[in-house]
Amino acid sequence: VAMKREEPRLWCDWTKRGFNIGRQGLELRGPYRAFGKHARTIAADRSGAPAAFPQLWILKPQRSFNQLGISIVVLTESDCRSDASLVQWLHRALPDGTWTLQEYVMHPLLYRGRKFDLRVWAVISAIQPLRIFLLQKAFPKISSRLYTASADNVGQHC
Repeated sequence: VAMKREEPRLWCDWTKRGFNIGRQGLELRGPYRAFGKHARTIAADRSGAPAAFPQLWILKPQRSFNQLGISIVVLTESDCRSDASLVQWLHRALPDGTWTLQEYVMHPLLYRGRKFDLRVWAVISAIQPLRIFLLQKAFPKISSRLYTASADNVGQHC
């Protein structure tokens, strides 16, 4: 299995819960070891909790739009026991291309027992000093279903 040196700059600096990982045949690029370390840290933080594993991750293709190609992948305890088992899992879970693996939030903020989000459009016109312009209208999205943290119900909350 060919592995290139990790490129820490591909780590998602904003959330620290997203990892940009590329795969071309047997070659992996990006911070896959940092991804494995983060997955093990999540499990350690939830030790004793029934939801430590399996972990759900959102797999998003880069250079895509309109939610095309997004799927949920499941990481089990045995998949991240070692770097070798993690690499095997990445080869099974990731098709060729460049992907973002983003942690699925199992216990989100809820509105009346339902998942929600707000679509807000903004333009950043300056960084120093920070200047942001917001569109005066926002679009709320509220799930038609009550939320449960069961892995069996993922994807049914919209």
